[in-house]
Amino acid sequence: MRKLTINRKKTFVAGASKVFIYSIENPTPNVEITKDMCTFLGDIKNGKSLEVQIPEHEITIIAAYESLGIFMITDHVTLPEGNTDVVLEGKAKLNPSIGNPFLFIK
Repeated sequence: MRKLTINRKKTFVAGASKVFIYSIENPTPNVEITKDMCTFLGDIKNGKSLEVQIPEHEITIIAAYESLGIFMITDHVTLPEGNTDVVLEGKAKLNPSIGNPFLFIK
């Protein structure tokens, strides 16, 4: 197991919204990812961090918003296999037409 740390930069944009973090192993290409296909890792409030254990094989980390039963993926990143700890950063980007998405900073 290795440690995944996700730091959410504090911003005014979507500051009151939590970002929900999920993982999925081996997503099928060209198939829409649904919430029941994913494993919930935790949520992150504005300016906070999330630390979780993840497996050493390749895994995809998903950031999503959830509101009124709607699961909306805003970004994802695939982590290669390995045994070193991983640190990701992200923040919400101002774009009201698509819900001010949370994006991982690459």
